[in-house]
Amino acid sequence: MEQTTIYFNYVKEMRFYINKIKKIGFKNSAIFFGGIVRDEIISCHYRQLFINKNLEFNQYWNPEYDLETKHRLLLPNDIDVYFNSTENANKFINNMIELLKSFRGVINITNMEHSHNFRYMNESHNLKHYKLNTYIEIGKTFIFKGIKIKLDLDVIYFDDTAGGSIYIEPPFYNLDFFCNIFIMEEINGNKVIRHSNTTGTPLDNMSLIPKTKKLLSIMDDIINFRTQFVRNVNSINTEYVNAYRIIKMMSKTQNWTITNLSFSCVLNSSLTTTITDIKTCCICLEEIPVEEDIKIITMNNNNNKFHYNCFLEYLEKEKNNKYRDAKTGEIECRCPYRTPFNFKDCYKTITYQ
Repeated sequence: MEQTTIYFNYVKEMRFYINKIKKIGFKNSAIFFGGIVRDEIISCHYRQLFINKNLEFNQYWNPEYDLETKHRLLLPNDIDVYFNSTENANKFINNMIELLKSFRGVINITNMEHSHNFRYMNESHNLKHYKLNTYIEIGKTFIFKGIKIKLDLDVIYFDDTAGGSIYIEPPFYNLDFFCNIFIMEEINGNKVIRHSNTTGTPLDNMSLIPKTKKLLSIMDDIINFRTQFVRNVNSINTEYVNAYRIIKMMSKTQNWTITNLSFSCVLNSSLTTTITDIKTCCICLEEIPVEEDIKIITMNNNNNKFHYNCFLEYLEKEKNNKYRDAKTGEIECRCPYRTPFNFKDCYKTITYQ
């Protein structure tokens, strides 16, 4: 009996799955925000570069083909989507259930109202939150279990069931990084990416020309995987949330550079050093080889250096320790030499003119 081999590309399948989700969202007046918009900006930029170079389209989905434009294949880790009414949110969820059924997939829905989640909630805005965990099996046969495609969605909506209305859109006056300032919606049948009007930063009230200049600078940073930390929230738990978001950004595989922190991520080979300057990581106490091209963390105010992974593990533990200042009661995250990082003050270093 003749055998048939079925080939499929994971990135291509996931991209088409995400496109279906976007189509369902737009049908229900969705506003997408966060990583899906950021990655759309980046992937579209590198896709256009791919086209401009007149490369072979039959190699488009090959991640090893033309590494200069490899970010054309960038995919979000999850999807954040907002609806301005309970009805639209429920319609979207029901449509997602039907989509998963058509692919013999699985969807788990969790009401996050009592989860103490700090990513979106703001009591004054009456926002509600559902978490959707979705699974689809691609290429499943009687003898092959297939490949599982997993994607999580955060569905945020304004609860208007008690009456009343309010104008609000992501990021709900709670912007964390400049790279998340853009949102995506459908207007008159066309997909539109624009900046949010409710960021909680001075951009919300800036005049057209200086705002446009700043947005162009932010866009250039995005396609080069650079950003600034802009969150400006004052509470006793602020630094815990700040550290959570910074760690999440630093853990991405695309090597994002956050340019206004008290430390920097660099390649060890880029440092000007001599044999007498060889340092050891003060966390693991192992040597940082001068000749190796590895990522390290260097403190901006001194000559201390750390292995990148050692530093991330340390920062994660420091965040979870929830050390509180004896006088203020506020959580502090401190470097290995016990100096506070003061993430809450990063926004003060940003210029808007």
